[in-house]
Formats: sequence, structure tokens, C-alpha cells
Amino acid sequence: DTLVRGRVEGKAEGIAEGVAEGVAIGMAGSRRQAILDLLSARLGQVPEGLRTELTNVADGPTLERLLLAASAAASLEEFHRALRNPNA
Repeated sequence: DTLVRGRVEGKAEGIAEGVAEGVAIGMAGSRRQAILDLLSARLGQVPEGLRTELTNVADGPTLERLLLAASAAASLEEFHRALRNPNA
């Protein structure tokens, strides 16, 4: 009765949290790929070290900031400075 309902609700809540986390991870991966694609198209081959640093960024607002930085950067070095400076 109450115990069963509590277990079902707890399981549903856990599943919902897992799905939300999976969606967030997928969106972060898509944003990182969009940044890399934009940088490659505008500025040439992205060095592996820069790719690795970008892979470590998972925060949505930071990735949005970096997407804008990738669209405005005049060089890969300029983008790299934006990547290293979270307050930019």
C-alpha cells in the first residue's frame, strides 16, 4: 500500500533524475561539438590540447559563453584565452 506507493514514486523520481542528467550531458556534448565545428570552420584545425580543455567544460552557461567567443574570436589563441578565463 503506502510502502509500495513510496517505492514506485521513489523509483520514478530516480528514473526522471537519470533522464534529466543524461539529457544535460548530451546537450553539453552537442554544444562542445558545435564550438569545435565553428572554430574549425572559421580558424582552422583545433589543437588537441584545446579540444581536451574544452572537453572538461560541462556547465551550460559557460558553454554558451564559449560558443559566442568561438564566433567572435579572431584566432584560436584568442578563443583559448576565453576558455581559460571563466569571467570573460
